[in-house]
Amino acid sequence: MASQPTAEPVFAGTSLADEPHVPPSPGYRAPSVDAAWRRQRDIFFVSEARNTSRLTLGLGVLVQLAVFGLLLHGGYPGWRVAALGGLYIGFVISHSVIMRCTIEPQRVSSAFIQMAVTAQLFVVGSAALTGGIHSPFIPSLVLPAIVSLLFFGPQAVSRWVALGNALLIIAMVALPVGIVGPALPSAHYTIGILVSLFWFLFMLHLMVGKLSVVASRAGESVAHL
Repeated sequence: MASQPTAEPVFAGTSLADEPHVPPSPGYRAPSVDAAWRRQRDIFFVSEARNTSRLTLGLGVLVQLAVFGLLLHGGYPGWRVAALGGLYIGFVISHSVIMRCTIEPQRVSSAFIQMAVTAQLFVVGSAALTGGIHSPFIPSLVLPAIVSLLFFGPQAVSRWVALGNALLIIAMVALPVGIVGPALPSAHYTIGILVSLFWFLFMLHLMVGKLSVVASRAGESVAHL
């Protein structure tokens, strides 16, 4: 007698759907792509940095001479103005040395950190020589930390640079009046603040523009790899 075929049992209910494929976030980049982008960014940054440095140092000399003249006209002690000039010369020399040594793109990050530290020492030292919290250099105190954040992004190195900047400012604020010097007359102080604010905004606009161009060129280069 032939055996009867057995029917497969049918279970009621809803079948499970296949596991959906979740695409990566639009802003996500693989670590290898991110490393390639940073390498291309550093290459383009080296090519742009020398022209930018010549422009900023040339205009910086004019701004510093204007501030020196303002301080002398306001009756500021001559030795403080001379010390301020020596501090600026030291900053220019250190900046030039760092730029000459930064030929390979692999050294851009370390060179940028060195320039940020020297810029912090210069602006905080300048404020410490010209009145401390009453100095016309006050608007420029946080510029190195802002530029580092723009260059490195939300990375640990940016936080360390900002922390160093903050500690230097705190140390400057804690100095007694006998060390930081007297405040400028109100009219001279107002003009000095406006000059410093103009320089701060100019440098910030210049760096944002240059870094945007470098980042765009690096992105286009990586996209064609």
